[in-house]
Amino acid sequence: MKKKRGIISFIGVVVAILTIVSSLSYHIPPDLLSISGFFSLLFPLFFLLNVILFIFFYSRLKKRYSIIAILISIPLLNNFLSFDASREVFGESDPFKVISYNIKSHRLISPNKIINKDIGKLIQTNSPDVVCLQEVNISGLVNNKQLIIGGKSYYIYHSGKSNVILSRYRYIHKEGIDIGDTNNSVIYADIEINNSRIRVYNCHLQSFRINPSEYKLYDTLRFKTEKQRMIKGKEFLKKMNAGFKVRAKQARIVKEHVSACPSAVLVCGDFNSTPSSYTYHILKKGLEDSFVERGYGYGASYRRNLVGVRIDYLLHSDDISTNSYKTFTESNSDHVPIMATYHIK
Repeated sequence: MKKKRGIISFIGVVVAILTIVSSLSYHIPPDLLSISGFFSLLFPLFFLLNVILFIFFYSRLKKRYSIIAILISIPLLNNFLSFDASREVFGESDPFKVISYNIKSHRLISPNKIINKDIGKLIQTNSPDVVCLQEVNISGLVNNKQLIIGGKSYYIYHSGKSNVILSRYRYIHKEGIDIGDTNNSVIYADIEINNSRIRVYNCHLQSFRINPSEYKLYDTLRFKTEKQRMIKGKEFLKKMNAGFKVRAKQARIVKEHVSACPSAVLVCGDFNSTPSSYTYHILKKGLEDSFVERGYGYGASYRRNLVGVRIDYLLHSDDISTNSYKTFTESNSDHVPIMATYHIK
């Protein structure tokens, strides 16, 4: 009995330490120390294990370690869960609505010039003022400057890659940001809303570049031999490691650009990073997360598996206030759209 108690206590200490390390690892750039990316990704798992051990084996643990781990994790946990839907909102301007959505390489316009049914319904039903789309098949968009959706006109901007911004307002200025040799992209557009100039960034940062067929293999471990499992496991970790490093560099490039912007900003898109990551914290620095402000629940936006994770974001500067936030539950993509309504203070 005493030996069993000692084993449980030892496991509890190890899990508590892992929870603390993972909750603080976002401070370390993955391109400086790559293991920090893996620790930050595993934070929810370590935290959950710590809580489970604390609840079910309270009398057998060195409780102070578990309690310290929980207390240190609370600020980070706030980025994962939000129940602030009733928060008071300040702002005297008319509200405006923004949607961000990774559409998984679907066409926005078909060869016969018909708008994608899923996106058309989303826009027509919610009447957003700005729509940031990622992973768009831009075939058919080259010679189009405007789209009519639900009787409303939207100006189109894309830089030749797969990010697209649709806006009810004319563009004052629009441009792309060089984030390196990659198929991913970041674009931005300046628009005027309620007599205020706002810069909208549409970001799609580096993924792990693991295709769906590979995910299926990793999920089921359907390999013929132990050697194959080892090889595939190493490939998987190598791709993840590369993704952490590239995103860290891209995040710093985007953040430097955002910090130099003299106007109000919205930073939208698919960061391919969780709220415990270095990438998220670099981009969020000095900005507010609309989900944290006005979201409800877990807010998972990428749902390849049952649980899902939040990797799509709507961030904004202090001169903008979030009025409402919504994570949609259905889509024809592996992501779901996210939407927020804003006031200019």
